[in-house]
Amino acid sequence: MKKKTGIWRTIITVILLVLLNPIGIVVMWLFSQWNKKVKIIVSLILALFYIAWGRNLVMFTERYKMDQQVTTCIEECQKTYDVGSSPCSKECLMQVEDFYKKWGIEYSENN
Repeated sequence: MKKKTGIWRTIITVILLVLLNPIGIVVMWLFSQWNKKVKIIVSLILALFYIAWGRNLVMFTERYKMDQQVTTCIEECQKTYDVGSSPCSKECLMQVEDFYKKWGIEYSENN
């Protein structure tokens, strides 16, 4: 009977690690009969995953905000002035160039 209980603990732990990760980590540490090294390795892998995911989320949000600012500036300039004839359009052009430089995109005025 003990072997069946161990199998169910493992199955439940794996399911919780996949579906409800934070709860799965707690269950893994408190109830699973896994070796301590395995628990540490799984915890480190999940920690690295969350760090990478969080970093990508921050970068995406920052890029989205910059893109919105550039788009808004260009739209305002187009409403107010003929494109290319005002100081505002030069300011917008500088924002666009900065946006492309920051994200490593090659910029040309035809973009």
